[in-house]
Amino acid sequence: MTFAGLRSTDFEKIARAEAIGRARAAMANATITADQRQLDERQWAAIAKRAAWFNEDRTEALFEGETVDRARAMAAAVMRATQAALRKWREDGKPAGEPEARAFLLFALTRKFAELAADPTPYVDADGNIYFRETERNAA
Repeated sequence: MTFAGLRSTDFEKIARAEAIGRARAAMANATITADQRQLDERQWAAIAKRAAWFNEDRTEALFEGETVDRARAMAAAVMRATQAALRKWREDGKPAGEPEARAFLLFALTRKFAELAADPTPYVDADGNIYFRETERNAA
């Protein structure tokens, strides 16, 4: 599965595409142990399973029995993958196609997991730098 052709709201497909890519890269890297590969595969399977329940037009909330700590762990994993994808895209000269699609689709997934974990909403600039806005307070 590739990222090309996916929409920013294809949350489960984005997570599955990343999981497949990560598994392939891990198999090709002799420094990654079988235990490390299995741990990463389990984590991304859980991320994809949770992402299947995301909806583009509703605020995400924890399921009954789901912990904030678990949501934050998944959000952190997605954020790390997104930061790496954006950094690689930028360092490679901002190529169009699969690298750009991967970076910015993962960013869309990052935003949904941040919402789920009640973390600050991330934003990205044209150079692929992630930033956060100050919380705005509205007077009642």
